[in-house]
Amino acid sequence: MRIERSRGRDGGFPSFVSIKRDLQDEYGVNTSVTGLKQHVEDHVEMPAAGACLLRAQLYDEDFDSVVEEVSQDVSPLELMKLLPDRPLTEAEVGTIVSHPEVDAIHGEPLTTWYSTIPDDFEDDIHAFWIETGDEIISFSLYIGEFSQWDQYTASMNADQEIRWEQMEIRKKEDLVDRGMMYRNDYLHVPEQKPEETEAPAFSEETRADTEDWFTDRAVQPSSAVMEGEFAGDQPLSMDAVRDLSTEELVQQLRGFGVEISKETFQEEVEGFYSASELTDHWWEVYSVTAVGYDEDFIWMAAVVLWDRLVPDAVSSEQLDRMMQDGYDLQDEGKTVEACNLWLEVWEHLKDRFTEEMTSIRDAEQVFSGLQSLYNWCQDVEMELGNAGRQDDPAFHEKRIEYCREFCELFPETYTLIIQNMRSAVAVSLFDLGRVNEGEAEFEALVSEYPDFVWGYTKWGDKYWQNRHHDEIPLDYGKAEEIYQRALSNDIDEPDVVRKRLKKLEMERENRDSEET
Repeated sequence: MRIERSRGRDGGFPSFVSIKRDLQDEYGVNTSVTGLKQHVEDHVEMPAAGACLLRAQLYDEDFDSVVEEVSQDVSPLELMKLLPDRPLTEAEVGTIVSHPEVDAIHGEPLTTWYSTIPDDFEDDIHAFWIETGDEIISFSLYIGEFSQWDQYTASMNADQEIRWEQMEIRKKEDLVDRGMMYRNDYLHVPEQKPEETEAPAFSEETRADTEDWFTDRAVQPSSAVMEGEFAGDQPLSMDAVRDLSTEELVQQLRGFGVEISKETFQEEVEGFYSASELTDHWWEVYSVTAVGYDEDFIWMAAVVLWDRLVPDAVSSEQLDRMMQDGYDLQDEGKTVEACNLWLEVWEHLKDRFTEEMTSIRDAEQVFSGLQSLYNWCQDVEMELGNAGRQDDPAFHEKRIEYCREFCELFPETYTLIIQNMRSAVAVSLFDLGRVNEGEAEFEALVSEYPDFVWGYTKWGDKYWQNRHHDEIPLDYGKAEEIYQRALSNDIDEPDVVRKRLKKLEMERENRDSEET
Protein backbone atom coordinates (compact mmCIF):
# COMPACT_ATOMS: atom_id res chain seq x y z
CA MET A 1 0.00 0.00 0.00
CA ARG A 2 1.01 3.62 -0.36
CA ILE A 3 -0.49 4.84 2.87
CA GLU A 4 2.97 5.97 3.94
CA ARG A 5 2.92 8.63 1.20
CA SER A 6 0.13 10.43 3.01
CA ARG A 7 2.49 11.38 5.82
CA GLY A 8 3.82 14.91 5.75
CA ARG A 9 6.85 16.12 7.68
CA ASP A 10 4.51 17.29 10.46
CA GLY A 11 2.76 13.94 10.78
CA GLY A 12 -0.67 12.78 9.73
CA PHE A 13 -2.02 9.23 9.91
CA PRO A 14 -4.44 7.33 7.67
CA SER A 15 -8.14 7.24 8.47
CA PHE A 16 -10.47 4.35 7.78
CA VAL A 17 -11.48 6.20 4.61
CA SER A 18 -7.85 6.21 3.43
CA ILE A 19 -7.42 2.53 4.24
CA LYS A 20 -10.67 1.73 2.45
CA ARG A 21 -9.49 3.52 -0.70
CA ASP A 22 -6.13 1.77 -0.61
CA LEU A 23 -7.78 -1.64 -0.32
CA GLN A 24 -9.86 -0.79 -3.38
CA ASP A 25 -7.07 0.82 -5.42
CA GLU A 26 -4.24 -1.56 -4.58
CA TYR A 27 -6.01 -4.89 -4.09
CA GLY A 28 -9.46 -4.51 -5.63
CA VAL A 29 -11.07 -5.23 -2.26
CA ASN A 30 -14.37 -3.45 -1.72
CA THR A 31 -15.30 -2.63 1.84
CA SER A 32 -16.58 0.24 3.97
CA VAL A 33 -15.55 2.21 7.00
CA THR A 34 -18.04 0.26 9.04
CA GLY A 35 -16.82 -2.95 7.45
CA LEU A 36 -13.24 -2.19 8.35
CA LYS A 37 -14.20 -1.53 11.95
CA GLN A 38 -16.18 -4.76 12.08
CA HIS A 39 -13.28 -6.64 10.49
CA VAL A 40 -10.87 -5.27 13.07
CA GLU A 41 -13.29 -6.30 15.82
CA ASP A 42 -14.22 -9.85 14.93
CA HIS A 43 -11.73 -11.09 12.36
CA VAL A 44 -8.31 -9.49 12.42
CA GLU A 45 -8.31 -9.13 16.21
CA MET A 46 -5.98 -6.15 16.04
CA PRO A 47 -5.44 -4.51 19.44
CA ALA A 48 -5.80 -0.79 19.98
CA ALA A 49 -3.07 1.29 18.36
CA GLY A 50 -0.10 1.84 20.58
CA ALA A 51 -0.32 -1.45 22.44
CA CYS A 52 3.15 -2.33 21.17
CA LEU A 53 4.50 0.63 23.09
CA LEU A 54 3.99 -1.45 26.20
CA ARG A 55 6.53 -4.12 25.25
CA ALA A 56 8.84 -3.38 28.15
CA GLN A 57 8.20 -6.77 29.68
CA LEU A 58 9.76 -8.39 26.61
CA TYR A 59 13.09 -6.84 27.55
CA ASP A 60 13.05 -8.71 30.88
CA GLU A 61 14.62 -5.90 32.85
CA ASP A 62 13.69 -3.05 35.14
CA PHE A 63 14.04 0.57 34.10
CA ASP A 64 14.80 3.68 36.07
CA SER A 65 12.07 6.05 35.00
CA VAL A 66 12.35 9.81 35.13
CA VAL A 67 8.79 10.07 33.83
CA GLU A 68 7.28 8.42 36.89
CA GLU A 69 9.04 10.89 39.18
CA VAL A 70 7.85 14.13 37.57
CA SER A 71 5.47 16.44 39.36
CA GLN A 72 2.09 17.36 37.92
CA ASP A 73 3.12 20.98 37.39
CA VAL A 74 5.58 20.02 34.64
CA SER A 75 4.27 21.18 31.27
CA PRO A 76 3.14 18.54 28.73
CA LEU A 77 5.97 19.61 26.43
CA GLU A 78 8.60 19.10 29.13
CA LEU A 79 6.97 15.79 29.98
CA MET A 80 7.32 14.60 26.38
CA LYS A 81 10.98 15.61 26.37
CA LEU A 82 11.55 13.20 29.24
CA LEU A 83 10.21 10.14 27.39
CA PRO A 84 12.81 7.36 27.29
CA ASP A 85 14.40 5.82 24.21
CA ARG A 86 12.52 2.54 24.67
CA PRO A 87 8.92 1.28 24.91
CA LEU A 88 6.96 2.94 27.68
CA THR A 89 6.02 1.02 30.78
CA GLU A 90 2.42 0.96 31.94
CA ALA A 91 3.33 3.14 34.92
CA GLU A 92 4.86 5.74 32.61
CA VAL A 93 1.78 5.77 30.45
CA GLY A 94 -0.27 6.19 33.60
CA THR A 95 1.76 9.25 34.56
CA ILE A 96 1.10 10.84 31.18
CA VAL A 97 -2.60 9.94 31.18
CA SER A 98 -3.14 11.40 34.62
CA HIS A 99 -1.45 14.71 33.82
CA PRO A 100 -4.09 17.47 34.28
CA GLU A 101 -3.21 19.20 30.99
CA VAL A 102 -3.18 16.07 28.82
CA ASP A 103 -6.53 15.90 27.03
CA ALA A 104 -5.91 12.78 24.95
CA ILE A 105 -3.09 10.40 24.08
CA HIS A 106 -2.39 8.34 20.97
CA GLY A 107 0.26 5.98 19.74
CA GLU A 108 1.15 3.27 17.25
CA PRO A 109 4.10 1.28 15.95
CA LEU A 110 5.01 2.96 12.67
CA THR A 111 5.29 -0.43 10.98
CA THR A 112 1.51 -0.62 11.19
CA TRP A 113 1.40 1.63 8.13
CA TYR A 114 5.00 1.92 6.89
CA SER A 115 5.19 -1.27 4.86
CA THR A 116 8.66 -0.32 3.60
CA ILE A 117 10.32 -0.56 7.01
CA PRO A 118 12.61 -3.65 7.11
CA ASP A 119 11.25 -6.59 9.06
CA ASP A 120 14.24 -6.40 11.40
CA PHE A 121 12.92 -3.09 12.72
CA GLU A 122 9.34 -4.25 13.23
CA ASP A 123 7.81 -2.92 16.44
CA ASP A 124 10.98 -0.94 17.18
CA ILE A 125 9.79 2.31 15.62
CA HIS A 126 6.91 4.11 17.29
CA ALA A 127 4.95 7.31 17.16
CA PHE A 128 3.33 8.73 20.26
CA TRP A 129 1.49 12.01 20.61
CA ILE A 130 -0.67 13.89 23.07
CA GLU A 131 -3.23 16.64 22.83
CA THR A 132 -3.05 19.53 25.25
CA GLY A 133 -5.47 22.36 24.67
CA ASP A 134 -4.97 23.60 21.11
CA GLU A 135 -1.61 21.93 20.68
CA ILE A 136 -0.38 18.53 19.63
CA ILE A 137 3.00 17.31 20.81
CA SER A 138 4.40 14.30 19.00
CA PHE A 139 7.23 11.98 19.96
CA SER A 140 8.79 9.33 17.75
CA LEU A 141 11.49 6.86 18.65
CA TYR A 142 13.55 4.09 17.15
CA ILE A 143 14.72 1.83 19.91
CA GLY A 144 18.42 2.27 20.62
CA GLU A 145 19.00 4.90 17.95
CA PHE A 146 17.19 8.20 18.19
CA SER A 147 14.15 10.01 19.47
CA GLN A 148 12.63 13.31 18.56
CA TRP A 149 9.66 15.46 19.51
CA ASP A 150 7.72 18.16 17.71
CA GLN A 151 5.18 20.71 18.86
CA TYR A 152 2.55 22.31 16.66
CA THR A 153 -0.97 23.66 16.84
CA ALA A 154 -3.97 21.56 16.01
CA SER A 155 -5.30 24.19 13.62
CA MET A 156 -2.66 23.37 11.01
CA ASN A 157 -4.97 20.73 9.57
CA ALA A 158 -8.25 22.25 10.68
CA ASP A 159 -9.92 21.90 7.28
CA GLN A 160 -8.42 18.57 6.37
CA GLU A 161 -9.47 15.02 6.96
CA ILE A 162 -7.29 14.76 10.05
CA ARG A 163 -9.11 17.58 11.90
CA TRP A 164 -7.42 16.89 15.20
CA GLU A 165 -9.58 19.18 17.29
CA GLN A 166 -12.84 17.81 15.83
CA MET A 167 -12.18 14.09 15.82
CA GLU A 168 -13.91 11.61 18.06
CA ILE A 169 -10.98 10.81 20.29
CA ARG A 170 -11.22 8.77 23.42
CA LYS A 171 -10.38 11.07 26.31
CA LYS A 172 -8.29 9.86 29.20
CA GLU A 173 -11.32 9.21 31.42
CA ASP A 174 -12.86 7.00 28.71
CA LEU A 175 -9.87 4.75 28.08
CA VAL A 176 -10.76 1.07 28.29
CA ASP A 177 -7.30 0.56 29.75
CA ARG A 178 -5.05 3.49 30.33
CA GLY A 179 -2.15 1.61 28.79
CA MET A 180 -4.05 1.30 25.50
CA MET A 181 -3.81 4.36 23.30
CA TYR A 182 -5.88 4.78 20.20
CA ARG A 183 -7.72 7.09 17.84
CA ASN A 184 -11.28 6.23 16.87
CA ASP A 185 -10.91 7.23 13.23
CA TYR A 186 -8.80 4.23 12.24
CA LEU A 187 -9.01 1.66 15.01
CA HIS A 188 -12.29 0.47 16.43
CA VAL A 189 -12.61 -0.35 20.10
CA PRO A 190 -15.70 -2.54 20.64
CA GLU A 191 -18.27 -1.32 23.13
CA GLN A 192 -17.57 -4.18 25.52
CA LYS A 193 -16.19 -4.69 28.98
CA PRO A 194 -12.46 -3.98 29.28
CA GLU A 195 -11.52 -7.62 29.73
CA GLU A 196 -13.25 -8.50 26.46
CA THR A 197 -11.29 -6.02 24.35
CA GLU A 198 -7.87 -7.59 24.72
CA ALA A 199 -6.65 -9.37 21.59
CA PRO A 200 -3.41 -10.62 20.06
CA ALA A 201 -1.61 -8.63 17.37
CA PHE A 202 -2.62 -8.75 13.72
CA SER A 203 -1.07 -12.01 12.49
CA GLU A 204 0.16 -12.83 9.00
CA GLU A 205 -2.44 -15.61 8.81
CA THR A 206 -5.30 -13.17 9.26
CA ARG A 207 -3.68 -10.84 6.71
CA ALA A 208 -3.90 -13.54 4.06
CA ASP A 209 -7.61 -14.01 4.71
CA THR A 210 -8.52 -10.32 4.54
CA GLU A 211 -9.41 -10.11 0.86
CA ASP A 212 -11.57 -13.23 0.95
CA TRP A 213 -13.39 -11.97 4.03
CA PHE A 214 -14.30 -8.68 2.37
CA THR A 215 -15.09 -10.24 -1.01
CA ASP A 216 -17.48 -12.79 0.50
CA ARG A 217 -19.38 -10.06 2.34
CA ALA A 218 -19.43 -7.28 -0.25
CA VAL A 219 -22.97 -6.15 -1.04
CA GLN A 220 -23.96 -6.56 -4.68
CA PRO A 221 -26.35 -4.19 -6.46
CA SER A 222 -29.92 -4.74 -5.39
CA SER A 223 -32.64 -5.06 -7.98
CA ALA A 224 -34.88 -2.68 -6.12
CA VAL A 225 -34.01 0.41 -4.13
CA MET A 226 -36.17 0.98 -1.12
CA GLU A 227 -36.51 3.81 1.31
CA GLY A 228 -34.77 3.07 4.57
CA GLU A 229 -32.30 0.22 4.94
CA PHE A 230 -30.08 -0.44 1.92
CA ALA A 231 -26.86 -2.21 2.91
CA GLY A 232 -28.41 -4.33 5.61
CA ASP A 233 -25.93 -6.24 7.75
CA GLN A 234 -23.17 -6.49 5.13
CA PRO A 235 -20.45 -4.07 3.99
CA LEU A 236 -21.36 -1.91 1.02
CA SER A 237 -19.10 -1.83 -2.04
CA MET A 238 -18.49 1.21 -4.23
CA ASP A 239 -19.20 -0.94 -7.28
CA ALA A 240 -22.65 -1.67 -5.90
CA VAL A 241 -23.33 2.04 -5.60
CA ARG A 242 -21.93 2.82 -9.06
CA ASP A 243 -24.23 0.20 -10.59
CA LEU A 244 -27.29 2.10 -9.40
CA SER A 245 -28.89 4.62 -11.71
CA THR A 246 -28.79 8.30 -10.85
CA GLU A 247 -32.51 8.21 -10.09
CA GLU A 248 -32.04 5.25 -7.74
CA LEU A 249 -29.19 7.00 -5.93
CA VAL A 250 -31.28 10.12 -5.39
CA GLN A 251 -34.28 8.07 -4.28
CA GLN A 252 -32.20 6.14 -1.75
CA LEU A 253 -30.62 9.33 -0.39
CA ARG A 254 -34.06 10.83 0.07
CA GLY A 255 -35.10 7.63 1.80
CA PHE A 256 -32.31 8.29 4.30
CA GLY A 257 -33.49 11.87 4.82
CA VAL A 258 -31.11 13.69 2.43
CA GLU A 259 -33.63 15.95 0.71
CA ILE A 260 -31.94 16.52 -2.64
CA SER A 261 -32.93 16.03 -6.26
CA LYS A 262 -31.03 15.45 -9.47
CA GLU A 263 -31.67 19.08 -10.36
CA THR A 264 -30.54 20.55 -7.02
CA PHE A 265 -27.40 18.44 -6.59
CA GLN A 266 -25.31 20.84 -8.67
CA GLU A 267 -26.27 23.64 -6.30
CA GLU A 268 -25.46 21.39 -3.35
CA VAL A 269 -21.80 20.99 -4.36
CA GLU A 270 -21.14 24.74 -4.57
CA GLY A 271 -18.79 25.81 -1.83
CA PHE A 272 -17.36 22.32 -1.31
CA TYR A 273 -14.19 20.78 -2.69
CA SER A 274 -15.01 17.16 -1.92
CA ALA A 275 -17.88 14.73 -1.63
CA SER A 276 -16.67 14.06 1.90
CA GLU A 277 -17.20 17.72 2.87
CA LEU A 278 -20.59 17.68 1.16
CA THR A 279 -21.56 14.57 3.09
CA ASP A 280 -20.55 16.20 6.38
CA HIS A 281 -22.81 19.11 5.44
CA TRP A 282 -25.73 16.77 4.78
CA TRP A 283 -25.35 15.19 8.21
CA GLU A 284 -25.53 18.67 9.73
CA VAL A 285 -28.52 20.08 7.83
CA TYR A 286 -30.68 17.00 7.24
CA SER A 287 -32.13 14.48 9.65
CA VAL A 288 -30.16 11.58 8.19
CA THR A 289 -31.49 8.20 9.32
CA ALA A 290 -28.76 5.95 7.88
CA VAL A 291 -27.12 3.68 10.45
CA GLY A 292 -24.52 0.91 10.35
CA TYR A 293 -23.21 0.10 6.89
CA ASP A 294 -25.78 2.45 5.37
CA GLU A 295 -23.76 5.38 6.70
CA ASP A 296 -21.18 4.60 4.01
CA PHE A 297 -23.85 4.86 1.33
CA ILE A 298 -24.29 8.59 1.93
CA TRP A 299 -20.66 9.37 1.08
CA MET A 300 -20.43 6.81 -1.73
CA ALA A 301 -23.57 8.17 -3.38
CA ALA A 302 -22.20 11.72 -3.15
CA VAL A 303 -18.99 10.62 -4.89
CA VAL A 304 -20.86 8.90 -7.71
CA LEU A 305 -23.38 11.71 -8.20
CA TRP A 306 -20.57 14.27 -8.28
CA ASP A 307 -18.81 12.28 -11.02
CA ARG A 308 -22.01 12.05 -13.06
CA LEU A 309 -23.78 15.34 -12.53
CA VAL A 310 -20.98 17.85 -12.01
CA PRO A 311 -18.09 16.51 -14.14
CA ASP A 312 -16.62 19.97 -14.75
CA ALA A 313 -16.20 20.65 -11.02
CA VAL A 314 -13.35 18.27 -10.23
CA SER A 315 -13.70 16.99 -6.67
CA SER A 316 -10.91 16.18 -4.26
CA GLU A 317 -11.83 12.52 -4.63
CA GLN A 318 -11.26 12.76 -8.38
CA LEU A 319 -7.95 14.58 -7.90
CA ASP A 320 -6.96 11.97 -5.35
CA ARG A 321 -7.63 9.19 -7.86
CA MET A 322 -5.57 11.03 -10.47
CA MET A 323 -2.69 11.39 -8.02
CA GLN A 324 -2.83 7.67 -7.21
CA ASP A 325 -3.02 6.79 -10.90
CA GLY A 326 0.13 8.86 -11.38
CA TYR A 327 1.97 6.85 -8.75
CA ASP A 328 0.77 3.63 -10.40
CA LEU A 329 2.08 4.83 -13.77
CA GLN A 330 5.35 5.78 -12.12
CA ASP A 331 5.67 2.27 -10.67
CA GLU A 332 5.08 0.85 -14.15
CA GLY A 333 7.90 2.96 -15.56
CA LYS A 334 5.51 5.26 -17.43
CA THR A 335 7.07 8.48 -16.18
CA VAL A 336 5.83 10.70 -19.02
CA GLU A 337 2.23 9.59 -18.55
CA ALA A 338 2.51 10.09 -14.79
CA CYS A 339 3.89 13.60 -15.22
CA ASN A 340 1.20 14.62 -17.70
CA LEU A 341 -1.50 13.40 -15.32
CA TRP A 342 0.07 15.18 -12.35
CA LEU A 343 0.42 18.44 -14.28
CA GLU A 344 -3.31 18.21 -15.01
CA VAL A 345 -3.92 17.83 -11.26
CA TRP A 346 -1.67 20.85 -10.64
CA GLU A 347 -3.77 22.98 -13.00
CA HIS A 348 -6.95 22.03 -11.13
CA LEU A 349 -5.33 22.73 -7.77
CA LYS A 350 -4.16 26.17 -8.87
CA ASP A 351 -7.80 27.16 -9.29
CA ARG A 352 -8.23 26.58 -5.55
CA PHE A 353 -5.21 28.53 -4.34
CA THR A 354 -5.71 32.06 -3.03
CA GLU A 355 -3.37 34.97 -2.37
CA GLU A 356 -3.64 34.31 1.36
CA MET A 357 -1.99 30.91 0.89
CA THR A 358 1.69 31.79 1.00
CA SER A 359 3.06 28.33 1.83
CA ILE A 360 2.22 24.84 0.64
CA ARG A 361 1.03 24.08 4.18
CA ASP A 362 -1.57 26.83 3.79
CA ALA A 363 -2.77 25.18 0.59
CA GLU A 364 -3.43 21.86 2.34
CA GLN A 365 -6.79 23.27 3.43
CA VAL A 366 -8.18 23.04 -0.12
CA PHE A 367 -7.31 19.39 -0.69
CA SER A 368 -7.66 16.27 1.41
CA GLY A 369 -6.63 12.89 0.07
CA LEU A 370 -4.18 10.03 0.43
CA GLN A 371 -1.36 12.37 -0.51
CA SER A 372 -0.33 15.52 1.30
CA LEU A 373 0.33 18.39 -1.09
CA TYR A 374 3.55 18.98 0.82
CA ASN A 375 4.96 15.61 -0.29
CA TRP A 376 3.24 15.28 -3.65
CA CYS A 377 4.51 18.64 -4.95
CA GLN A 378 8.07 17.49 -4.34
CA ASP A 379 7.39 14.20 -6.13
CA VAL A 380 6.13 16.15 -9.15
CA GLU A 381 9.37 18.15 -9.36
CA MET A 382 11.53 15.02 -9.19
CA GLU A 383 9.53 13.04 -11.74
CA LEU A 384 9.50 15.94 -14.21
CA GLY A 385 13.30 15.89 -14.01
CA ASN A 386 13.37 12.13 -14.60
CA ALA A 387 11.06 12.46 -17.60
CA GLY A 388 13.26 15.20 -19.04
CA ARG A 389 16.45 13.16 -18.74
CA GLN A 390 15.11 9.75 -19.69
CA ASP A 391 12.30 10.40 -22.17
CA ASP A 392 11.65 13.87 -23.53
CA PRO A 393 13.75 17.02 -22.93
CA ALA A 394 10.53 19.05 -23.22
CA PHE A 395 9.78 18.01 -19.65
CA HIS A 396 12.72 20.11 -18.51
CA GLU A 397 10.78 23.13 -19.76
CA LYS A 398 7.71 21.91 -17.89
CA ARG A 399 9.80 21.38 -14.78
CA ILE A 400 11.16 24.92 -14.97
CA GLU A 401 7.67 26.36 -15.36
CA TYR A 402 6.26 24.22 -12.54
CA CYS A 403 9.04 25.03 -10.05
CA ARG A 404 8.90 28.74 -10.77
CA GLU A 405 5.13 28.72 -10.34
CA PHE A 406 5.49 26.90 -7.04
CA CYS A 407 8.02 29.39 -5.68
CA GLU A 408 5.89 32.32 -6.83
CA LEU A 409 2.69 30.92 -5.33
CA PHE A 410 4.18 29.73 -2.04
CA PRO A 411 7.25 31.87 -1.18
CA GLU A 412 6.92 31.14 2.55
CA THR A 413 7.14 27.38 2.14
CA TYR A 414 9.75 25.51 4.18
CA THR A 415 13.10 26.89 2.99
CA LEU A 416 14.62 23.58 1.91
CA ILE A 417 11.74 22.96 -0.51
CA ILE A 418 12.17 26.42 -2.05
CA GLN A 419 15.90 25.76 -2.37
CA ASN A 420 15.28 22.40 -4.03
CA MET A 421 12.75 23.89 -6.44
CA ARG A 422 15.18 26.62 -7.47
CA SER A 423 17.99 24.07 -7.81
CA ALA A 424 15.73 22.04 -10.08
CA VAL A 425 15.24 25.09 -12.32
CA ALA A 426 19.01 25.59 -12.62
CA VAL A 427 19.68 21.90 -13.28
CA SER A 428 17.02 21.72 -16.00
CA LEU A 429 18.44 24.82 -17.68
CA PHE A 430 21.82 23.08 -17.84
CA ASP A 431 20.21 19.88 -19.14
CA LEU A 432 18.61 21.90 -21.94
CA GLY A 433 22.05 23.23 -22.90
CA ARG A 434 21.24 26.72 -21.64
CA VAL A 435 24.42 26.89 -19.61
CA ASN A 436 24.58 30.66 -19.15
CA GLU A 437 21.02 30.75 -17.79
CA GLY A 438 21.78 27.82 -15.51
CA GLU A 439 24.89 29.61 -14.24
CA ALA A 440 22.86 32.71 -13.45
CA GLU A 441 20.21 30.65 -11.64
CA PHE A 442 22.77 28.85 -9.46
CA GLU A 443 24.59 32.11 -8.77
CA ALA A 444 21.38 33.74 -7.55
CA LEU A 445 20.56 30.69 -5.42
CA VAL A 446 23.86 30.46 -3.53
CA SER A 447 24.03 34.24 -3.18
CA GLU A 448 20.70 34.19 -1.36
CA TYR A 449 21.49 30.98 0.55
CA PRO A 450 25.29 30.88 0.95
CA ASP A 451 25.08 27.99 3.45
CA PHE A 452 23.00 25.75 1.12
CA VAL A 453 25.48 22.97 0.37
CA TRP A 454 23.39 21.31 -2.35
CA GLY A 455 23.27 24.49 -4.38
CA TYR A 456 27.04 24.32 -4.79
CA THR A 457 27.27 20.55 -5.27
CA LYS A 458 24.57 20.37 -7.93
CA TRP A 459 26.17 23.32 -9.68
CA GLY A 460 29.67 21.83 -9.65
CA ASP A 461 28.37 18.38 -10.60
CA LYS A 462 27.06 19.75 -13.90
CA TYR A 463 30.63 20.24 -15.12
CA TRP A 464 31.80 16.67 -14.74
CA GLN A 465 29.69 13.85 -13.29
CA ASN A 466 26.21 15.07 -14.24
CA ARG A 467 26.72 16.45 -17.74
CA HIS A 468 23.50 15.63 -19.60
CA HIS A 469 23.95 17.87 -22.63
CA ASP A 470 26.65 18.30 -25.26
CA GLU A 471 26.68 22.06 -24.64
CA ILE A 472 28.03 21.50 -21.12
CA PRO A 473 31.85 21.37 -21.22
CA LEU A 474 33.85 18.90 -19.17
CA ASP A 475 35.59 21.28 -16.79
CA TYR A 476 37.15 19.83 -13.64
CA GLY A 477 38.65 23.20 -12.79
CA LYS A 478 35.27 24.93 -12.87
CA ALA A 479 33.73 22.24 -10.68
CA GLU A 480 36.61 22.47 -8.19
CA GLU A 481 36.27 26.25 -8.07
CA ILE A 482 32.57 25.96 -7.17
CA TYR A 483 33.24 23.34 -4.49
CA GLN A 484 36.02 25.44 -2.95
CA ARG A 485 33.67 28.40 -2.91
CA ALA A 486 31.26 26.31 -0.86
CA LEU A 487 33.94 25.46 1.69
CA SER A 488 34.80 29.13 2.05
CA ASN A 489 31.27 29.69 3.36
CA ASP A 490 29.74 28.36 6.55
CA ILE A 491 27.87 25.51 4.84
CA ASP A 492 25.84 22.96 6.79
CA GLU A 493 27.55 19.78 5.55
CA PRO A 494 31.16 20.46 4.51
CA ASP A 495 31.95 16.73 4.34
CA VAL A 496 29.61 16.44 1.36
CA VAL A 497 31.78 18.88 -0.57
CA ARG A 498 35.05 17.32 0.57
CA LYS A 499 33.91 13.94 -0.71
CA ARG A 500 33.06 15.56 -4.04
CA LEU A 501 36.52 17.09 -4.26
CA LYS A 502 38.21 13.79 -3.45
CA LYS A 503 36.18 11.93 -6.05
CA LEU A 504 36.76 14.67 -8.63
CA GLU A 505 40.54 14.53 -8.12
CA MET A 506 40.59 10.75 -8.51
CA GLU A 507 38.63 10.92 -11.75
CA ARG A 508 40.80 13.72 -13.09
CA GLU A 509 43.97 11.72 -12.35
CA ASN A 510 42.54 8.61 -13.99
CA ARG A 511 41.60 10.59 -17.07
CA ASP A 512 45.06 12.14 -17.29
CA SER A 513 46.66 8.69 -17.00
CA GLU A 514 44.49 7.30 -19.79
CA GLU A 515 45.35 10.19 -22.08
CA THR A 516 49.07 9.80 -21.34
